[in-house]
Amino acid sequence: MSVSDRMIRTKREAISAVLDQLIRAGAVENHCREEILREIMNREELGSTAIGRGYAVPHGKHPDLREVVCAVATLPVPIEFDSLDREPVHTIYVIISPSDKPGDHLRIIEAISRRLRYQ
Repeated sequence: MSVSDRMIRTKREAISAVLDQLIRAGAVENHCREEILREIMNREELGSTAIGRGYAVPHGKHPDLREVVCAVATLPVPIEFDSLDREPVHTIYVIISPSDKPGDHLRIIEAISRRLRYQ
């Protein structure tokens, strides 16, 4: 997924752009958008989900989802994401899970993070 149709300068704008694409694709309901964005941004406040080398894995949960939704987006211009290695992020993996499936949520984050770390 490319989010090149708008200028993205912040992690909030990047995550918002991906959510908009997921809504257009029918993977997420529009009425959930603000709650999901708030959930993901609250998670980001706990600590950045940027894992280094230009990758971030922002994630959250929502009770209205029936299955895990994932999207990979390449940003047109790398952005600051508060990464530990201080490198800007060029690719984000957004994960949104049903609230009642925490095990699936954690397994997906772990699998993506592990793969990106050893790439």
